[in-house]
Amino acid sequence: METSGSAPRLWAFFLLAFAWSWRCWLLSPAVKPHSPSLATVFMYAGSFGPSMAAVLVVANAGGRAGLRAWLGRCLRWPMGWQHGWRWMALALVLPVALTALAATLHIALGGSVGPSPAAGHVLMTLVNFPLVFRLGGPLGEELGWRGFALPNLQERFDWRVASLSLGLV
Repeated sequence: METSGSAPRLWAFFLLAFAWSWRCWLLSPAVKPHSPSLATVFMYAGSFGPSMAAVLVVANAGGRAGLRAWLGRCLRWPMGWQHGWRWMALALVLPVALTALAATLHIALGGSVGPSPAAGHVLMTLVNFPLVFRLGGPLGEELGWRGFALPNLQERFDWRVASLSLGLV
């Protein structure tokens, strides 16, 4: 089964992704006074809406074999290297450079940067960073946005229009 799908599959993906995510995110503050731990679980669970929606739509359309083929494409490593090391270097360096530039401009214009919440907690930061780096975005969102929605949009539009459309969503 191809990652491609008809417009109804793409609409189903968006509907499921947003329904799951926003339901979890709206429940989180509602349960926080009674159970702060459950509220945190809801916040994290909400971030898995796009990936969960993609898995459900692909499995529904292609069964177990289609899901296995799609996940194989999504989890191929190293993703992106086929475009060249310069693009990968840019993707890794540019966000850090832009963040540093923004902080520098903020300070130059009279702002201040407070102490890091990680100050004094170096070991905890080193342990948590890989968890947040993997679980905080790639597993929760990227299978859905880049693994399912983007390829489906690129069937109808060129990569620029597809990327900008997905960015707006």
